[in-house]
Amino acid sequence: MIYTNSDFTVLALTLYREARGEGEQGMLGVGCVIRNRAITYNKSIYEICTAKNQFTSMTVHSDPETILWPPVADAAWKSAQDISTKILNIGTQDITGGALYYANVAATTSGWFVDNIIRKPTEHPSTGIIGHHTFYK
Repeated sequence: MIYTNSDFTVLALTLYREARGEGEQGMLGVGCVIRNRAITYNKSIYEICTAKNQFTSMTVHSDPETILWPPVADAAWKSAQDISTKILNIGTQDITGGALYYANVAATTSGWFVDNIIRKPTEHPSTGIIGHHTFYK
């Protein structure tokens, strides 16, 4: 797969917005989900990150994260950029066990996610937990 500067930028921004509070492992887990989706659905990283309702911090206007831009010197932003480089170069193994979804189950407000992912463990088994995020196939 060939990646563009737009893929890199939107991936780093998505990791920062979605998982900066989860540390480097949490951001790496989210990055693996994004890469897994791109490979599975034959889409670009940019298309995956900006698809409607997939990552609320990127596309749901009521999410306050959609207007958040990281300060250049922010350590979490630097980590998000470093992790993006690894993800795009396939320079890191998938720490999610092939997950295509993740959520902070304690804070999930999406009825669709609960009904279609969490409540269907046969179809979408949990592959692990990193920080506050539970990952699902």
